[in-house]
Amino acid sequence: MSWLEAVCLCDESMAEALSEALMEAGALSVSVEDADAGGAAEKAIFGEPGSPTGQVWNRNRVVALLDGNADAGAVIAAAAAACGIPPPAHECRQVAEQD
Repeated sequence: MSWLEAVCLCDESMAEALSEALMEAGALSVSVEDADAGGAAEKAIFGEPGSPTGQVWNRNRVVALLDGNADAGAVIAAAAAACGIPPPAHECRQVAEQD
């Protein structure tokens, strides 16, 4: 069995809504990562007790794991429509099963 990983970029105002909409549109899982990780603009966010919750980065990499037969463009378009935004550009890659 294989899966499909679809990655798109979005700003902080849409990261949570887009990730939730991707789940509703059929993604098996969604992660949100710092799009600037490893660079000068990287921003550390820690989930320490007493820290604000719900923080995301200024530029986010939203990664959706989809069934290997899914139409990534259609899933992203449906999620974007649910958020009221145009579908963001995305990249896809196959993810093989690993033991």
